[in-house]
Amino acid sequence: MLPVVHAQGTPGPAWTEKVTLFDALWAFYQEHQYCGELDGGVEGDLVWMTCSCGATIRRRIEDD
Repeated sequence: MLPVVHAQGTPGPAWTEKVTLFDALWAFYQEHQYCGELDGGVEGDLVWMTCSCGATIRRRIEDD
């Protein structure tokens, strides 16, 4: 898990809750749904999505 980084580049307080895989993919989708074509898939224990604008997200599937 990564700490919160403010615009000035100074670290903020650490996140107290884990971002779920679904939440991360949903946020990516919401941000890029009107941007271009979306693609995605699963390769082993990795889930990925890409947008035709060049943005990508790759996350490991973790057992909770």
